[in-house]
Amino acid sequence: MDAVSTPKVVRFGTYEVDLRSGELRKNGLKVRLSGQPFQILAILLERPGELVTREELQKRLWPGDTFVDFDCGLNAAVNRVREALGDSAENPRFVETLPRRGYRFIGQVEGPPRPNSTESQPVAERQQDGIAGRGWKIGIAAGSIILLTAFGVLFPTLARRFLRQSRPQLLEAVPLTTLPGQEISPSFSPDGSQVAFGWDGENNGAGFDLYVKVIGTDKPLRLTNHPVPWLGVAWSPDGRSIAVSRLATEGRGIFLVPALGGPERKLASTNTSALWTPDAGLSWSPDGKQLAFADHPPSIGDSPQIFLLSLDTMERKRVEADCGWSFGPAFSPLGGSLAYLCLRDDGDISLNLLDLREGKNKRLFAGVQRIQGPTWTHDGARIIFSYGSGSTPFAGAGGNLWQITPGRTDSLEKMSVGHDATSATVSSSGNRLAYVQTQINGNIWRVDLDGAKAKARILVTSTREQYDPVISPDGRRIVFESNRSGSAEIWVWDSDGSNAQQLTSFGGALTGTPRWSPDGKQIVFDSRVGGEANVYVIDANGGVPKKLETGTRMNSLPSWSHDGKWIYFASGLTHSNLTLWRVAATGGHAVQLTKTASIMPIESPDGQYVYFVRFTEGKFRLWRIRPDGSGESMVKAMPPLNSDGFEWLPLGSGIYFYAYKDGNAEVDLLDLPTSRVRRISTLDRPPAPWLGGISVSPDGKWLLYSRIDETTSDLMVVENFH
Repeated sequence: MDAVSTPKVVRFGTYEVDLRSGELRKNGLKVRLSGQPFQILAILLERPGELVTREELQKRLWPGDTFVDFDCGLNAAVNRVREALGDSAENPRFVETLPRRGYRFIGQVEGPPRPNSTESQPVAERQQDGIAGRGWKIGIAAGSIILLTAFGVLFPTLARRFLRQSRPQLLEAVPLTTLPGQEISPSFSPDGSQVAFGWDGENNGAGFDLYVKVIGTDKPLRLTNHPVPWLGVAWSPDGRSIAVSRLATEGRGIFLVPALGGPERKLASTNTSALWTPDAGLSWSPDGKQLAFADHPPSIGDSPQIFLLSLDTMERKRVEADCGWSFGPAFSPLGGSLAYLCLRDDGDISLNLLDLREGKNKRLFAGVQRIQGPTWTHDGARIIFSYGSGSTPFAGAGGNLWQITPGRTDSLEKMSVGHDATSATVSSSGNRLAYVQTQINGNIWRVDLDGAKAKARILVTSTREQYDPVISPDGRRIVFESNRSGSAEIWVWDSDGSNAQQLTSFGGALTGTPRWSPDGKQIVFDSRVGGEANVYVIDANGGVPKKLETGTRMNSLPSWSHDGKWIYFASGLTHSNLTLWRVAATGGHAVQLTKTASIMPIESPDGQYVYFVRFTEGKFRLWRIRPDGSGESMVKAMPPLNSDGFEWLPLGSGIYFYAYKDGNAEVDLLDLPTSRVRRISTLDRPPAPWLGGISVSPDGKWLLYSRIDETTSDLMVVENFH
């Protein structure tokens, strides 16, 4: 379009398009339209009444090196234009579709801007207008003020409505449910009038069941009576059924539940007991013929993958996601693409897009914090996901809601709603957005062991999360990790719970595993700041963290030798090949100690052994090795561990560890000389499942552990979402 002859502001009907500022207005009020939809409208307005081919639009808006489902993207963008203009494909007033060819703007476009716009007027004409027109402009302005004043006096309600409509409409999230306990995994009915979700409030802590709530009513309808630790929910496109993925040790699988209640039908067995809770999401194909889900059958190795289940044949097909650990699938509205999350073996988490027709994969976004979701807007123009700042990558708490246009990696935008958010979902009608808002309260507890009966009391508390406490060598201070400042950072307190001090300020990178030097003057820890795991050392009283130079990459889980001369750590480009290394405390060339996958190195107090964890014959077992790498052997007297670390500690001539018996959690002590185990304390509540940690005072009279004291969640809804 010629820059001289074409106006910068184009008008048609009640609409006005400012091509320079990229704004669309109706009757003077701004209408939300941006990105590719606005660009398409601008291109059509360049040649009103003429055909603009699909190929031309693809060439101008989707360059050849950009991966995207073009048909889906173009159709969605044009639908967005029509929605903004109040237009329709069946009876178009502005945008006409020429099947398989392209589009044409058929509205009546006005000429150059009116005289009050100076974009295309000659200088002399503008000057004359500025002098001669000044009087009537002042008169109009004065008359407007008098008229509005009269309206304000005579019709205050109308005046307030006029002023309110003149302001931009901001998104606002309000509670959709406020039930006791936790609500999870929302899914809208196709018409957006109901929401299905999981709730544990009627099961006395036994787990989640499926419920349906009509929006605008109070009490939900219970559809199942089969409590499980977690479940994923997806309403079918025809509205008749709800798919449920049960995450459980027993009774797991994918089930179809009638939306009005009735007997359920099992669709597939799964090995979902091996999945983390964010992996339990389901997604229907738009035609209702397939379900996408994550599963972890033994035949595919040690990481979950996405599968497609045919509802006609009940056959499942693995999706080639080009990813070590794929989960969180979400079909695009037209079914041509699948958004999903990818956790690579090196710990990298990303939002990916798979073209189901051509099999091409594209990374849309990756960050140093965890990503959860995703979901599509009803027109397929954007993908919404949660990008969070919890203390662990798999904790239930979420982050902020973000959105991205599939074909444009530079379109990432933080949304104005959604904090501590997970499980976002958009109604098919497109006017409602719902998500889960979760709050986790994890605290550090002290258990006094001196006396006939152990006594527990809370020591470090906040409304956020505190994990992995470690007592200093002199017993006077505590180091731990917490997200109380908004991101996972390292903190220190006095042992009485006073004088809190934040040591790090990495602002979002996963940071943790703090350990005291033997003299109590320094703290070693790991962090993914910059996207790669490294080991850092910081003064215990504060200062600038110093990266430990080792000559290796992807280093984590550090600890000190008993004399402070060495730092042990795990290193490996992928999680499955982490091995143990040691390096001088001042840095240098690291020496490899183990050749087989090993993690969590901690030296014994006498310096004779380095204990570590290894996955052995299907279980996490404790092993030990000499500091020089010799004498590797399993500690056979030590029972199998519940997870891959953070639940044991060598002290004196024994090893403290967590044990779980008869549904109760306890702290036990393995006496190494006799190979006998004795109970130290029964805990009121179990430790946090992630980074719970255990630390015992140097005199053995008290210990610390972290636990989840409360987890609450509500469903939130945003009305009039576009």
